[in-house]
Amino acid sequence: MRSIIYILLFLSYISSGKLYSQDTIYVKTYSDTISIAKKDAVFFKILHKESNLLRVDFFDINGTIISIEHFNLEQPNIRQGDFIYYSNGKTYMKGKFDKDKMNGTWTTYNSDGKSIEKEDNYLNSIKDGKSTTFYKNGKRQKSYDYSNGTIITTSCFDTSGHKLDCDSLYLVSYEEDASGTIHDRAEVMPKFKGGATQLMKFLSNNIKYPEEARKKNLEGKVVVKFVIDEKGTVINPIILADGIGDGGRCAKEAIRVIASMPKWIPGLQNGKFVKTYYTLPVSFKLN
Repeated sequence: MRSIIYILLFLSYISSGKLYSQDTIYVKTYSDTISIAKKDAVFFKILHKESNLLRVDFFDINGTIISIEHFNLEQPNIRQGDFIYYSNGKTYMKGKFDKDKMNGTWTTYNSDGKSIEKEDNYLNSIKDGKSTTFYKNGKRQKSYDYSNGTIITTSCFDTSGHKLDCDSLYLVSYEEDASGTIHDRAEVMPKFKGGATQLMKFLSNNIKYPEEARKKNLEGKVVVKFVIDEKGTVINPIILADGIGDGGRCAKEAIRVIASMPKWIPGLQNGKFVKTYYTLPVSFKLN
């Protein structure tokens, strides 16, 4: 949409012969391209000709900067060069476009407009290379290695710069919800530490196949529903489905093992760890 706006805006100035080194137009919304009386305006834009670029500075009517953007002068639909976005007059994000694609390092700043919150590297608008988030003291918090938009490795650090387990960093980053509400789904669902591979390994190492089911060669799945509380503890496991039919022996074993699980990484909702329902199928299969 911005590209279309600036094509129209630029062409209107070209056709009228009015594009000088600097022009100001007053508007009610960002997308407006026709100047109105200053007394009726909410924003204003200043257009500059910089070599082969069209620079557009966007302000609210009180003069607080909102953005500085550059476009190809000969192709004003093509973003080219430095782009800076502001929040409350302070730098929020900046980076470069090359032929309408985000390239190189894009930096996001904290509310002070000076200290860096994160840096992301792009290749043709896709994350590629190193992306890093920072603590307020400037030390790295997390570092990601991307290849064509896919995370290859993740590294985490404490506030002194020492490397640590990423799950540990996650667990100290949020508060616990004390409301007692149990969520069917959370924005970020609970996770067994180490992920699905470690979860399956835990089940495999701890399930004791009931002897009666083994003798009868009974196999199948037991579906268990339980709650991961805001501290990551497994509570209230119940059987939703028993697909084995051994008189409930495998179901009881599934309950026993799930109740014995170590703490999970709890679910996250609205920036707080919350109680979350979780459903897990437990397979009983003879070797």
